[in-house]
Amino acid sequence: MKKFLSLFLAVAIMLSCLLFLPVKSNQTSSAYYEASPVLVSEIKTELTSLLTTERIIRPAGSEGEKDTLDYILNTLSGTSGLVVLNDGYFSAGKQLVSFENSKGFAKTTYNVGVQLKSANPSAKTLSIITNVDNVPLVSYKQGANGQVATIYSYTEAVNESAGTISMMLALAKYLADSSLTFDFNINFVFCGAGAENNAGANAYKRALSADVNKNQLVLCLNKITVGDYNYFYTGDYSSNYSEFAAKYLNSDFGFRAFDKTTSITSGENGNIAHAGMEGAAGAFYNTQFNLISVFSGNYNGFASIGKHESQTHTEITYTENDTTSFIEIEYKRNVASNLGFVASAILNFISGPETATIAFKPHNNMAKINFANNEVLALTLTGAAVILIFVVYYAIYSALLKKSKKHMNGEELASVVMHIIGEQEMSRETEERLKEKIKDDAEKDGGANDE
Repeated sequence: MKKFLSLFLAVAIMLSCLLFLPVKSNQTSSAYYEASPVLVSEIKTELTSLLTTERIIRPAGSEGEKDTLDYILNTLSGTSGLVVLNDGYFSAGKQLVSFENSKGFAKTTYNVGVQLKSANPSAKTLSIITNVDNVPLVSYKQGANGQVATIYSYTEAVNESAGTISMMLALAKYLADSSLTFDFNINFVFCGAGAENNAGANAYKRALSADVNKNQLVLCLNKITVGDYNYFYTGDYSSNYSEFAAKYLNSDFGFRAFDKTTSITSGENGNIAHAGMEGAAGAFYNTQFNLISVFSGNYNGFASIGKHESQTHTEITYTENDTTSFIEIEYKRNVASNLGFVASAILNFISGPETATIAFKPHNNMAKINFANNEVLALTLTGAAVILIFVVYYAIYSALLKKSKKHMNGEELASVVMHIIGEQEMSRETEERLKEKIKDDAEKDGGANDE
Protein backbone atom coordinates (compact mmCIF):
# COMPACT_ATOMS: atom_id res chain seq x y z
CA MET A 1 0.00 0.00 0.00
CA LYS A 2 2.84 2.40 0.87
CA LYS A 3 4.44 1.62 -2.46
CA PHE A 4 1.21 2.47 -4.26
CA LEU A 5 0.83 5.75 -2.36
CA SER A 6 4.37 6.78 -3.34
CA LEU A 7 3.66 5.99 -6.97
CA PHE A 8 0.41 7.94 -6.87
CA LEU A 9 2.07 11.00 -5.34
CA ALA A 10 4.81 10.94 -7.97
CA VAL A 11 2.23 10.85 -10.76
CA ALA A 12 0.23 13.63 -9.08
CA ILE A 13 3.28 15.87 -8.85
CA MET A 14 4.20 15.33 -12.50
CA LEU A 15 0.66 16.00 -13.68
CA SER A 16 0.28 19.15 -11.60
CA CYS A 17 3.69 20.45 -12.74
CA LEU A 18 2.60 20.05 -16.34
CA LEU A 19 -0.66 21.74 -15.48
CA PHE A 20 0.82 24.83 -13.86
CA LEU A 21 4.15 25.35 -15.57
CA PRO A 22 4.38 28.81 -17.14
CA VAL A 23 3.41 28.96 -20.78
CA LYS A 24 6.42 29.89 -22.91
CA SER A 25 6.41 31.49 -26.27
CA ASN A 26 8.32 29.89 -29.12
CA GLN A 27 11.51 31.89 -28.85
CA THR A 28 14.32 31.06 -31.22
CA SER A 29 17.27 32.90 -29.81
CA SER A 30 20.86 31.85 -29.98
CA ALA A 31 23.17 34.36 -28.38
CA TYR A 32 25.48 34.41 -31.37
CA TYR A 33 24.53 36.50 -34.37
CA GLU A 34 26.38 38.76 -36.75
CA ALA A 35 27.03 42.13 -35.13
CA SER A 36 28.32 45.45 -36.41
CA PRO A 37 31.95 44.97 -37.55
CA VAL A 38 32.82 48.45 -36.25
CA LEU A 39 31.51 47.63 -32.78
CA VAL A 40 33.18 44.21 -32.72
CA SER A 41 36.54 45.72 -33.70
CA GLU A 42 36.30 48.41 -31.01
CA ILE A 43 35.28 45.84 -28.39
CA LYS A 44 38.38 43.77 -29.16
CA THR A 45 40.59 46.84 -28.80
CA GLU A 46 39.08 47.80 -25.44
CA LEU A 47 39.18 44.23 -24.11
CA THR A 48 42.90 44.05 -24.88
CA SER A 49 43.44 47.29 -22.94
CA LEU A 50 41.53 45.93 -19.95
CA LEU A 51 43.44 42.68 -19.76
CA THR A 52 46.73 44.20 -18.70
CA THR A 53 48.32 42.86 -15.52
CA GLU A 54 47.45 45.86 -13.32
CA ARG A 55 43.78 45.82 -14.41
CA ILE A 56 43.14 42.09 -14.14
CA ILE A 57 43.48 42.34 -10.34
CA ARG A 58 40.62 44.72 -9.53
CA PRO A 59 38.73 43.61 -6.39
CA ALA A 60 36.49 46.18 -4.69
CA GLY A 61 38.42 49.17 -3.38
CA SER A 62 41.77 48.01 -4.79
CA GLU A 63 44.30 50.01 -6.74
CA GLY A 64 43.57 47.77 -9.72
CA GLU A 65 39.89 48.69 -9.61
CA LYS A 66 40.71 52.40 -9.37
CA ASP A 67 43.23 52.11 -12.22
CA THR A 68 40.52 50.51 -14.36
CA LEU A 69 37.99 53.22 -13.45
CA ASP A 70 40.55 55.93 -14.25
CA TYR A 71 41.26 54.31 -17.62
CA ILE A 72 37.52 54.25 -18.42
CA LEU A 73 37.05 57.89 -17.45
CA ASN A 74 40.11 59.08 -19.36
CA THR A 75 39.06 57.15 -22.46
CA LEU A 76 35.47 58.45 -22.53
CA SER A 77 36.12 61.99 -21.34
CA GLY A 78 38.48 62.41 -24.27
CA THR A 79 35.78 61.35 -26.74
CA SER A 80 34.06 64.19 -28.58
CA GLY A 81 30.32 64.18 -27.96
CA LEU A 82 30.53 62.81 -24.40
CA VAL A 83 30.58 64.96 -21.26
CA VAL A 84 31.58 63.87 -17.76
CA LEU A 85 28.85 63.89 -15.10
CA ASN A 86 28.78 66.91 -12.79
CA ASP A 87 25.52 66.98 -10.89
CA GLY A 88 26.19 67.34 -7.18
CA TYR A 89 26.74 63.61 -6.81
CA PHE A 90 29.44 63.33 -9.46
CA SER A 91 32.38 65.69 -9.65
CA ALA A 92 34.44 65.66 -12.86
CA GLY A 93 32.92 62.29 -13.73
CA LYS A 94 33.56 60.60 -10.36
CA GLN A 95 31.16 59.71 -7.54
CA LEU A 96 32.85 58.79 -4.26
CA VAL A 97 31.70 55.47 -2.77
CA SER A 98 32.44 54.49 0.85
CA PHE A 99 31.76 50.98 2.09
CA GLU A 100 32.77 48.38 4.66
CA ASN A 101 34.21 45.27 3.07
CA SER A 102 33.47 41.68 4.01
CA LYS A 103 36.37 41.69 6.49
CA GLY A 104 35.00 44.73 8.30
CA PHE A 105 37.46 47.31 6.98
CA ALA A 106 36.34 50.77 5.83
CA LYS A 107 37.21 51.22 2.15
CA THR A 108 36.57 53.75 -0.60
CA THR A 109 36.21 53.54 -4.34
CA TYR A 110 34.18 55.48 -6.87
CA ASN A 111 31.81 55.28 -9.80
CA VAL A 112 32.63 56.99 -13.08
CA GLY A 113 30.09 58.33 -15.53
CA VAL A 114 29.76 60.20 -18.79
CA GLN A 115 26.72 61.43 -20.66
CA LEU A 116 25.62 61.53 -24.29
CA LYS A 117 23.54 64.67 -24.01
CA SER A 118 20.29 65.22 -25.89
CA ALA A 119 19.44 68.53 -27.56
CA ASN A 120 15.99 68.26 -25.96
CA PRO A 121 15.99 70.73 -23.00
CA SER A 122 13.40 68.64 -21.11
CA ALA A 123 15.08 65.32 -21.86
CA LYS A 124 14.88 62.44 -19.42
CA THR A 125 17.87 60.17 -18.83
CA LEU A 126 18.51 56.51 -19.59
CA SER A 127 21.29 54.98 -17.48
CA ILE A 128 23.34 52.07 -18.82
CA ILE A 129 25.21 50.52 -15.89
CA THR A 130 27.68 47.75 -15.09
CA ASN A 131 30.01 46.77 -12.24
CA VAL A 132 33.77 46.97 -12.77
CA ASP A 133 35.37 44.89 -10.02
CA ASN A 134 36.10 41.18 -9.98
CA VAL A 135 36.42 38.67 -7.16
CA PRO A 136 39.46 36.53 -6.37
CA LEU A 137 39.59 32.79 -6.89
CA VAL A 138 40.14 31.10 -3.54
CA SER A 139 42.09 27.87 -3.03
CA TYR A 140 43.74 26.23 -0.04
CA LYS A 141 47.17 24.68 0.41
CA GLN A 142 48.39 22.65 3.36
CA GLY A 143 51.92 23.36 4.47
CA ALA A 144 54.51 20.93 5.82
CA ASN A 145 53.63 21.87 9.40
CA GLY A 146 49.96 21.09 8.80
CA GLN A 147 48.75 24.66 8.62
CA VAL A 148 46.35 25.49 5.79
CA ALA A 149 47.11 28.60 3.77
CA THR A 150 44.47 30.48 1.80
CA ILE A 151 45.57 31.31 -1.73
CA TYR A 152 43.99 34.20 -3.67
CA SER A 153 44.45 34.44 -7.42
CA TYR A 154 42.82 36.30 -10.28
CA THR A 155 41.74 35.38 -13.77
CA GLU A 156 40.88 37.66 -16.70
CA ALA A 157 37.22 37.68 -15.57
CA VAL A 158 36.10 38.14 -19.17
CA ASN A 159 32.51 37.05 -18.57
CA GLU A 160 32.38 38.31 -15.00
CA SER A 161 32.99 41.95 -15.94
CA ALA A 162 35.76 42.69 -18.48
CA GLY A 163 33.66 41.81 -21.52
CA THR A 164 30.77 44.02 -20.42
CA ILE A 165 33.09 46.94 -19.65
CA SER A 166 34.71 46.72 -23.08
CA MET A 167 31.30 46.56 -24.80
CA MET A 168 30.02 49.64 -22.94
CA LEU A 169 33.18 51.57 -23.78
CA ALA A 170 32.83 50.65 -27.46
CA LEU A 171 29.10 51.49 -27.50
CA ALA A 172 29.61 54.90 -25.85
CA LYS A 173 32.30 55.87 -28.37
CA TYR A 174 30.24 54.51 -31.27
CA LEU A 175 27.21 56.60 -30.31
CA ALA A 176 29.33 59.71 -29.74
CA ASP A 177 30.90 59.36 -33.19
CA SER A 178 27.62 58.60 -34.96
CA SER A 179 25.04 61.00 -36.33
CA LEU A 180 22.29 59.44 -34.21
CA THR A 181 20.23 61.80 -32.06
CA PHE A 182 17.94 60.98 -29.16
CA ASP A 183 15.16 62.73 -27.26
CA PHE A 184 16.72 61.57 -23.99
CA ASN A 185 20.15 61.68 -22.40
CA ILE A 186 22.20 58.49 -22.06
CA ASN A 187 24.44 58.02 -19.01
CA PHE A 188 27.17 55.39 -19.18
CA VAL A 189 28.01 54.53 -15.58
CA PHE A 190 30.72 52.12 -14.38
CA CYS A 191 30.31 51.17 -10.72
CA GLY A 192 32.94 50.14 -8.19
CA ALA A 193 32.57 47.62 -5.36
CA GLY A 194 29.87 45.53 -6.95
CA ALA A 195 30.95 42.49 -4.95
CA GLU A 196 30.47 44.43 -1.71
CA ASN A 197 26.68 44.47 -1.64
CA ASN A 198 26.55 46.58 -4.80
CA ALA A 199 28.03 49.56 -2.95
CA GLY A 200 28.67 51.53 -6.15
CA ALA A 201 25.33 50.77 -7.81
CA ASN A 202 23.46 51.64 -4.61
CA ALA A 203 25.29 54.97 -4.42
CA TYR A 204 24.31 55.72 -8.01
CA LYS A 205 20.71 54.71 -7.26
CA ARG A 206 20.63 57.29 -4.46
CA ALA A 207 21.80 59.94 -6.93
CA LEU A 208 19.07 59.01 -9.41
CA SER A 209 16.45 58.98 -6.66
CA ALA A 210 16.76 62.76 -6.36
CA ASP A 211 14.57 62.93 -9.49
CA VAL A 212 13.09 59.51 -10.26
CA ASN A 213 10.73 60.83 -12.91
CA LYS A 214 13.64 62.17 -14.94
CA ASN A 215 15.84 59.11 -14.37
CA GLN A 216 13.14 56.45 -14.65
CA LEU A 217 14.80 54.02 -17.09
CA VAL A 218 17.78 51.88 -16.01
CA LEU A 219 19.52 49.28 -18.19
CA CYS A 220 21.92 47.01 -16.26
CA LEU A 221 24.39 44.75 -18.09
CA ASN A 222 25.98 41.72 -16.46
CA LYS A 223 27.88 38.65 -17.72
CA ILE A 224 27.04 39.11 -21.41
CA THR A 225 30.12 37.47 -22.94
CA VAL A 226 29.27 33.78 -22.59
CA GLY A 227 25.97 31.99 -22.98
CA ASP A 228 23.76 29.96 -25.27
CA TYR A 229 21.08 32.66 -25.08
CA ASN A 230 20.68 36.33 -24.27
CA TYR A 231 18.08 37.26 -21.67
CA PHE A 232 16.32 40.37 -20.44
CA TYR A 233 14.51 40.64 -17.12
CA THR A 234 12.06 43.40 -16.19
CA GLY A 235 10.68 42.07 -12.91
CA ASP A 236 7.76 39.86 -11.99
CA TYR A 237 5.03 42.19 -13.18
CA SER A 238 3.64 43.17 -16.55
CA SER A 239 4.07 46.84 -17.46
CA ASN A 240 4.24 49.10 -20.48
CA TYR A 241 8.01 49.26 -20.41
CA SER A 242 8.42 45.46 -20.06
CA GLU A 243 6.22 44.94 -23.11
CA PHE A 244 8.26 47.58 -24.93
CA ALA A 245 11.50 45.78 -24.03
CA ALA A 246 10.04 42.51 -25.31
CA LYS A 247 9.21 44.15 -28.63
CA TYR A 248 12.71 45.46 -29.32
CA LEU A 249 14.84 42.80 -27.59
CA ASN A 250 12.79 39.64 -28.00
CA SER A 251 10.92 40.16 -31.26
CA ASP A 252 13.72 41.95 -33.12
CA PHE A 253 16.83 40.32 -31.65
CA GLY A 254 15.65 37.04 -30.16
CA PHE A 255 16.44 37.82 -26.52
CA ARG A 256 14.53 35.57 -24.14
CA ALA A 257 12.32 37.10 -21.49
CA PHE A 258 13.73 35.77 -18.22
CA ASP A 259 10.88 34.73 -15.97
CA LYS A 260 12.70 32.08 -13.98
CA THR A 261 12.28 33.69 -10.59
CA THR A 262 13.05 30.29 -9.11
CA SER A 263 16.35 29.93 -10.95
CA ILE A 264 18.80 30.84 -8.23
CA THR A 265 22.54 31.25 -8.20
CA SER A 266 25.20 32.38 -5.74
CA GLY A 267 25.76 36.09 -6.26
CA GLU A 268 29.21 37.59 -6.47
CA ASN A 269 28.80 38.85 -2.89
CA GLY A 270 27.80 35.40 -1.65
CA ASN A 271 24.07 36.10 -1.46
CA ILE A 272 21.49 33.94 -3.21
CA ALA A 273 19.53 35.57 -5.99
CA HIS A 274 18.12 34.64 -9.35
CA ALA A 275 20.17 35.53 -12.41
CA GLY A 276 18.05 38.54 -13.34
CA MET A 277 19.03 40.27 -10.09
CA GLU A 278 22.77 39.72 -10.34
CA GLY A 279 25.24 42.53 -10.90
CA ALA A 280 24.18 46.17 -10.66
CA ALA A 281 20.56 45.13 -11.32
CA GLY A 282 20.34 43.96 -7.72
CA ALA A 283 20.38 47.57 -6.54
CA PHE A 284 17.37 48.48 -8.68
CA TYR A 285 15.25 45.35 -8.22
CA ASN A 286 11.72 45.99 -6.94
CA THR A 287 12.13 49.78 -6.90
CA GLN A 288 10.29 52.59 -8.63
CA PHE A 289 12.83 52.53 -11.48
CA ASN A 290 12.08 50.82 -14.79
CA LEU A 291 14.76 48.14 -14.58
CA ILE A 292 15.91 46.13 -17.58
CA SER A 293 18.55 43.56 -16.66
CA VAL A 294 20.43 42.05 -19.62
CA PHE A 295 22.65 38.97 -19.31
CA SER A 296 23.57 35.76 -21.12
CA GLY A 297 23.51 32.08 -20.19
CA ASN A 298 21.32 29.01 -20.38
CA TYR A 299 18.38 29.04 -17.97
CA ASN A 300 15.93 26.70 -19.63
CA GLY A 301 15.43 24.13 -16.87
CA PHE A 302 12.64 24.30 -14.31
CA ALA A 303 13.91 25.78 -11.04
CA SER A 304 17.51 25.41 -12.25
CA ILE A 305 20.16 26.01 -9.63
CA GLY A 306 23.72 27.21 -10.16
CA LYS A 307 25.63 29.04 -12.85
CA HIS A 308 24.50 28.06 -16.33
CA GLU A 309 26.47 29.67 -19.13
CA SER A 310 25.89 26.88 -21.63
CA GLN A 311 24.35 23.45 -22.00
CA THR A 312 27.83 22.06 -22.66
CA HIS A 313 29.94 24.32 -20.41
CA THR A 314 29.03 25.47 -16.90
CA GLU A 315 30.94 27.13 -14.12
CA ILE A 316 33.05 29.32 -16.42
CA THR A 317 32.42 32.48 -14.44
CA TYR A 318 34.38 32.79 -11.18
CA THR A 319 36.81 30.05 -12.28
CA GLU A 320 40.21 29.91 -13.96
CA ASN A 321 38.34 29.24 -17.22
CA ASP A 322 36.96 32.78 -17.44
CA THR A 323 39.59 33.80 -19.99
CA THR A 324 39.63 34.75 -23.65
CA SER A 325 41.71 31.71 -24.59
CA PHE A 326 39.47 29.16 -22.86
CA ILE A 327 36.27 30.68 -24.23
CA GLU A 328 37.60 30.84 -27.79
CA ILE A 329 39.58 27.56 -27.88
CA GLU A 330 37.66 25.19 -25.59
CA TYR A 331 34.21 26.75 -25.73
CA LYS A 332 34.74 27.68 -29.40
CA ARG A 333 33.10 31.09 -29.23
CA ASN A 334 34.40 34.41 -30.48
CA VAL A 335 34.48 36.58 -27.38
CA ALA A 336 33.58 39.80 -29.21
CA SER A 337 30.69 38.33 -31.21
CA ASN A 338 28.06 38.20 -28.48
CA LEU A 339 29.28 41.47 -27.00
CA GLY A 340 28.85 43.11 -30.40
CA PHE A 341 25.43 41.57 -30.85
CA VAL A 342 24.23 42.78 -27.44
CA ALA A 343 25.51 46.26 -28.32
CA SER A 344 23.53 46.12 -31.58
CA ALA A 345 20.41 45.04 -29.68
CA ILE A 346 20.78 47.97 -27.28
CA LEU A 347 21.14 50.32 -30.24
CA ASN A 348 17.90 48.91 -31.61
CA PHE A 349 16.18 49.35 -28.26
CA ILE A 350 17.22 52.96 -27.67
CA SER A 351 16.46 53.91 -31.27
CA GLY A 352 12.82 52.79 -31.03
CA PRO A 353 10.33 55.54 -31.86
CA GLU A 354 8.49 55.03 -28.55
CA THR A 355 11.56 54.75 -26.30
CA ALA A 356 11.33 58.33 -25.03
CA THR A 357 7.68 57.86 -24.05
CA ILE A 358 6.68 54.27 -23.28
CA ALA A 359 10.00 53.05 -21.86
CA PHE A 360 10.16 55.98 -19.42
CA LYS A 361 6.53 55.71 -18.30
CA PRO A 362 6.37 55.16 -14.51
CA HIS A 363 5.12 51.75 -13.45
CA ASN A 364 3.28 50.36 -10.44
CA ASN A 365 5.06 47.22 -9.25
CA MET A 366 1.87 45.69 -7.91
CA ALA A 367 -0.35 46.73 -10.79
CA LYS A 368 -0.52 43.49 -12.74
CA ILE A 369 1.22 40.21 -11.97
CA ASN A 370 2.46 38.39 -15.05
CA PHE A 371 0.46 35.23 -14.29
CA ALA A 372 1.51 33.39 -17.46
CA ASN A 373 5.22 33.67 -16.78
CA ASN A 374 5.69 34.10 -13.03
CA GLU A 375 7.33 30.90 -11.84
CA VAL A 376 6.91 31.67 -8.14
CA LEU A 377 3.17 31.62 -8.76
CA ALA A 378 3.53 28.41 -10.78
CA LEU A 379 5.32 26.67 -7.91
CA THR A 380 2.69 27.86 -5.43
CA LEU A 381 -0.17 26.54 -7.56
CA THR A 382 1.70 23.30 -8.19
CA GLY A 383 2.18 22.75 -4.48
CA ALA A 384 -1.46 23.55 -3.76
CA ALA A 385 -2.59 21.14 -6.47
CA VAL A 386 -0.46 18.30 -5.09
CA ILE A 387 -1.79 18.85 -1.58
CA LEU A 388 -5.39 19.02 -2.82
CA ILE A 389 -5.08 15.81 -4.84
CA PHE A 390 -3.56 14.00 -1.87
CA VAL A 391 -6.28 15.24 0.52
CA VAL A 392 -9.05 14.13 -1.87
CA TYR A 393 -7.41 10.73 -2.32
CA TYR A 394 -6.92 10.23 1.41
CA ALA A 395 -10.49 11.31 2.25
CA ILE A 396 -12.03 8.87 -0.24
CA TYR A 397 -9.72 6.08 0.80
CA SER A 398 -10.40 6.59 4.52
CA ALA A 399 -14.18 6.66 3.98
CA LEU A 400 -14.11 3.42 2.02
CA LEU A 401 -11.71 1.80 4.47
CA LYS A 402 -14.08 2.34 7.39
CA LYS A 403 -16.89 0.64 5.47
CA SER A 404 -14.95 -2.10 3.73
CA LYS A 405 -11.83 -3.03 5.65
CA LYS A 406 -13.21 -6.51 6.44
CA HIS A 407 -14.18 -7.27 2.87
CA MET A 408 -11.64 -5.56 0.60
CA ASN A 409 -7.86 -5.31 0.90
CA GLY A 410 -5.82 -2.12 0.53
CA GLU A 411 -4.86 -2.66 -3.11
CA GLU A 412 -8.52 -3.16 -4.08
CA LEU A 413 -9.57 -0.02 -2.19
CA ALA A 414 -6.83 1.99 -3.89
CA SER A 415 -8.09 0.78 -7.26
CA VAL A 416 -11.62 1.92 -6.39
CA VAL A 417 -10.38 5.37 -5.34
CA MET A 418 -8.35 5.81 -8.52
CA HIS A 419 -11.42 4.84 -10.53
CA ILE A 420 -13.56 7.39 -8.68
CA ILE A 421 -11.15 10.24 -9.39
CA GLY A 422 -10.84 9.15 -13.00
CA GLU A 423 -7.23 7.99 -13.00
CA GLN A 424 -7.61 4.30 -13.99
CA GLU A 425 -10.12 1.53 -14.76
CA MET A 426 -10.90 -1.20 -12.21
CA SER A 427 -10.13 -4.82 -12.96
CA ARG A 428 -13.12 -7.13 -13.53
CA GLU A 429 -12.30 -9.00 -10.32
CA THR A 430 -12.27 -5.79 -8.25
CA GLU A 431 -15.49 -4.63 -9.88
CA GLU A 432 -17.23 -7.91 -8.93
CA ARG A 433 -15.92 -7.63 -5.36
CA LEU A 434 -17.24 -4.05 -5.15
CA LYS A 435 -20.70 -5.08 -6.39
CA GLU A 436 -20.76 -7.91 -3.85
CA LYS A 437 -19.80 -5.52 -1.05
CA ILE A 438 -22.42 -2.92 -2.03
CA LYS A 439 -25.11 -5.62 -2.15
CA ASP A 440 -24.04 -6.98 1.25
CA ASP A 441 -24.03 -3.49 2.84
CA ALA A 442 -27.44 -2.72 1.34
CA GLU A 443 -28.96 -5.87 2.82
CA LYS A 444 -27.48 -5.07 6.24
CA ASP A 445 -28.75 -1.48 6.14
CA GLY A 446 -32.14 -2.68 5.02
CA GLY A 447 -32.37 -5.08 7.96
CA ALA A 448 -31.44 -2.31 10.38
CA ASN A 449 -34.12 -0.03 8.96
CA ASP A 450 -36.73 -2.78 9.20
CA GLU A 451 -36.03 -3.04 12.90
